[in-house]
Amino acid sequence: MNDLRRNSEIISPKSAAILAALILLGRLLLLVLFRTENHFLLIDDSIFIITSALAALSLLYAAGMSEGRTKRAWTFLAVAQAAYTLGELIWGMIEVGQHENPFPSIGDAGFLIFYPIFLIGVGVFLFPDGPLSGREKIKIFIDAAIIAFSAVFVFWIFLFSPLINAYGEFSFALVLAMIYPLLDMILLLILLLLLYRKVMPGQNCPMIAVALALLSSVVTNALFCIQVQQHSYIPGSWLDTGWLISYLFFGLAGVLQAGAGRSEGIGTVPKDEANTYGTFCCGRAAWTHYLPYFGVGVASFLVYWGSKSLSSINDFAILASLVIIIALMLLRQKIALDDSEELLERTLSEIEERKKIEEQLQKAKEIAEAATRAKSEFLANMSHEIRTPMNAVIGTASLLLEEDLPARHQECVKTIHDSGELLLVIINDILDLSKIESGKMQLEEQPFKLKASIQESIELIRGKADEKGLYIDCALHDLPEVIIGDQIRLRQILINLLNNAVKFTEKGGLSLSVTSKRLESGNKDSSLKDAGTQNDGKKNGKEKNEDQQNDGIYEIHFSVRDTGIGIAADKMDRLFQSFSQGDPATTRKYGGTGLGLAISKRLVELMGGKIWVDSELGIGSTFHFTIRTNGCDSTSLSGIEQAQLSASPNADLPVRETGQERTFGDHAGDAREGDLHILLAEDNQVNQKVTLQMLSKLGFKADVAANGLEVLQMMEDRPYDIILMDLQMPLMDGMEAARAIRKRWPGTFQPWIIAFTACAMEGDEKKCLDAGMNDYMSKPIQIEVLRRKLANYRSS
Repeated sequence: MNDLRRNSEIISPKSAAILAALILLGRLLLLVLFRTENHFLLIDDSIFIITSALAALSLLYAAGMSEGRTKRAWTFLAVAQAAYTLGELIWGMIEVGQHENPFPSIGDAGFLIFYPIFLIGVGVFLFPDGPLSGREKIKIFIDAAIIAFSAVFVFWIFLFSPLINAYGEFSFALVLAMIYPLLDMILLLILLLLLYRKVMPGQNCPMIAVALALLSSVVTNALFCIQVQQHSYIPGSWLDTGWLISYLFFGLAGVLQAGAGRSEGIGTVPKDEANTYGTFCCGRAAWTHYLPYFGVGVASFLVYWGSKSLSSINDFAILASLVIIIALMLLRQKIALDDSEELLERTLSEIEERKKIEEQLQKAKEIAEAATRAKSEFLANMSHEIRTPMNAVIGTASLLLEEDLPARHQECVKTIHDSGELLLVIINDILDLSKIESGKMQLEEQPFKLKASIQESIELIRGKADEKGLYIDCALHDLPEVIIGDQIRLRQILINLLNNAVKFTEKGGLSLSVTSKRLESGNKDSSLKDAGTQNDGKKNGKEKNEDQQNDGIYEIHFSVRDTGIGIAADKMDRLFQSFSQGDPATTRKYGGTGLGLAISKRLVELMGGKIWVDSELGIGSTFHFTIRTNGCDSTSLSGIEQAQLSASPNADLPVRETGQERTFGDHAGDAREGDLHILLAEDNQVNQKVTLQMLSKLGFKADVAANGLEVLQMMEDRPYDIILMDLQMPLMDGMEAARAIRKRWPGTFQPWIIAFTACAMEGDEKKCLDAGMNDYMSKPIQIEVLRRKLANYRSS
């Protein structure tokens, strides 16, 4: 009902203006054509009564369309106009019924009641919504007093005193006639004060209409006062048109308020204009400090200019009036200055408080950063301490699995190996989640072949699917050949979803579908990180990609569908939360930490995409995810980048033919034991044994150094093609040793250094490359990974 009332419009401001113009024109035509007719006064008084009543209804309509304090204010204005209408009705009855001059009469009581009620309504506008302090109340009353004294002073000089001096009469009718323009002027000045104090662009039109109504009333009543003194006032004359104009402006003000201020009161500053209002007030406050001096000057000028008019008043009264006005102005000025001083102190106090808060925030930030660094150091140390023995466990198990062991022993070794791999996955997941939550996860921006990466991911889980008798389908549609992104992280997402599909499917199989859509315009999502790695002082990934030919922006959609157990609808919201799985019973049966999907979700978002799932319990699930990436024209890549794209995971190992001069990266021929000079820098004896056995399996031998100093000493004795460099070693770590090698042996006689570390934190690889190393491996070392890293030496 309230909304219906607010949305309804009885009359528009334009229609109201046209109606007001027609009423005014009708009254003027009535004066010109029918003034001498017998029923002229009846028609004329009816027009005035009806117009005044319509104005009261319009003001009441405005109150109905307003709220809160504004509603109360317009209600008072409507009641005041209704009282004026009552006086107009009594005037008409006396004038038409008794054929007498209605002034003065009982009808003037309605006119006089108008002023205090109207003043209350304007006062409601002046007072703010919140509670007022004593100082604010004093300021408002002082403003009203200054206005009242000034109005009396001005009217006495320009109207009252000249009339008394000219005619020498001082009757009740004259006093009553003098009161009307004086009260109108006081209301008008207070209304102007309201417009000054309540500046609201777009909402002051109703108050301006009210001010015009009061102005018309001031002029009309002043002329009426003169005609009363001269005994020349005639009811129904041209002078009465001024009162009609006043009624019309009151009615128009009500329509304007109903149309423009339905939800916002005139006395309320809209929220979106608060800043403008505050700025205006601040700019206005500067010149208001000089208002008392202006008032003193005006008062002095009026005393001088109207000295003849003041002759009817004794000097004490004149002096007292001036002193009162000036004293009120100075008092108002003193309060304004106190307010400014209080505001300044409050502002300074707020600034000081804000500085303290900023200092506290800075300290909290430093504490948080220190905690983050401590957490990162702890994770790095824990990663190193866990991966070092894990390297021995998984490496030894991998070597034993290649031996011809009895079936029972083979099964035990496989259990050890698989358990170690599972533990390594958990460790990696925890580290990944920690890096993502701390905001330190950065994505590589390197070109790679998308189809090859997808096929390699499928091959990694094919063995598990074959063990369970599951089929694997793969459909690739219109994919770009080469894209720029983080191949490792993309494979991590894909392998996680494929592993889950195999894990939770007992019969049937799974299918992978990959499609792409070329986006016509737009930039890659800002969440994709520009985190390239450096290699021998070359540009990082971001800078290199700026030089590569952009083949457009693609949105690539992956979907992995299985025929497994499915997921209940009420459990899906928990899938992508950390350490959470759909059903505790599922966790007990299938295992898992609940981190894989949470990490995948964060990685997908970093790649500018999203991940979601469609599933039906007992039928199967389909996991979808999208990424946004740049396609790449492979012909624009550098030679090294093209070699990396062409490198196969099963590439032959690099060799050096006998009798050929040793130069960096110049190797060819078949792989023969002893063709490469390899140095293993590792302080842990167990890892030394495991790595040497892996190299032996690959057909290579290696010398061993226990720290960086030994590496430098052995480099003095003989040159090495490849150095497998552990990072954390006593006396001199791997980073320092790599820098020393690059500095001591410049030119072409430098070895290919592969970082060989149990640290696997974000940024470790970049640090290694910045130190002068050529490649990076994290423990535990897989023999196939070692094969590929050695193969990179030849392709370089």
